[in-house]
Amino acid sequence: MFDHEKGHRSHRDKGWVLGGAITAVIAAGIAMQLVAVLMLAIPNLSFDSSNPSTVYPAYFLGLAIAGIGVGTTLAGARLAIKLVKRAMHAIPTFVAGDAPSGTSAATRAIPAAGPAIIRPALVKKESTGAAPLMKVESTPQKISPPPSTQAPSNAKPVLAAVEMPASSGPADLESVKSALSQIMERYGKPDVRSKFDGWVNNLVMEFPDINKAYTFKINSAEGIDMVEGKDDNAAVQVTMASDMFVKLLSKQINAIKAYSSGALKVKGEMKNLLKLRKLMF
Repeated sequence: MFDHEKGHRSHRDKGWVLGGAITAVIAAGIAMQLVAVLMLAIPNLSFDSSNPSTVYPAYFLGLAIAGIGVGTTLAGARLAIKLVKRAMHAIPTFVAGDAPSGTSAATRAIPAAGPAIIRPALVKKESTGAAPLMKVESTPQKISPPPSTQAPSNAKPVLAAVEMPASSGPADLESVKSALSQIMERYGKPDVRSKFDGWVNNLVMEFPDINKAYTFKINSAEGIDMVEGKDDNAAVQVTMASDMFVKLLSKQINAIKAYSSGALKVKGEMKNLLKLRKLMF
């Protein structure tokens, strides 16, 4: 015969193992979120302490870790809810089909591979005469499991699109040149210029809406020159509308949002793009 106590103990042990695994998943998600918060909060790791609008690659890494941590925590919580519902559904089956040994024989169920069937004990009835005893057995009753109330698990989160202010039309040429001069002024700062030590390359700023392009020729930490025209072989090539460029340099819009929305297009190797960030953002 099937050993009920052993079966219950096995199910209980599996429940503890699954519960521990879910707890570990949730704890890992919370830990990743804490790490992300620390990365985003430490100065000069994710952003420049002297200019908070200047962000480093660790900033994007911190956002990625935070997103993974939130997803992991939600996944663990979802599994925990499923485990609780599953346990709640198992309680009626246990009561009806596997009662403890201390209950009477009249209410104990006989285990079967399917819905539990309750069989009451045989009732002996004696007649006043010498007639033999009669056995009375009731019709077996089937207990149906409660209906599942679990919600569908195919729901997907919807990500909000990054919105940027609409372009107000081409900027006047003087405003564009004034914004370009700010790049040269930033290069003149000792802490910025020192970052370009040993870097001899060109940077192109192209504005299709006014049909203009400008090339910055950077000679290591020795100096910078700007000429009108486009260098197709420049290490970094930036393309955006003229009015968005003016707003970007005046910090009216955010560089990360501009890049995410497609208003700012950048071409070049990552090591060179980091140089661009020091000049523009």
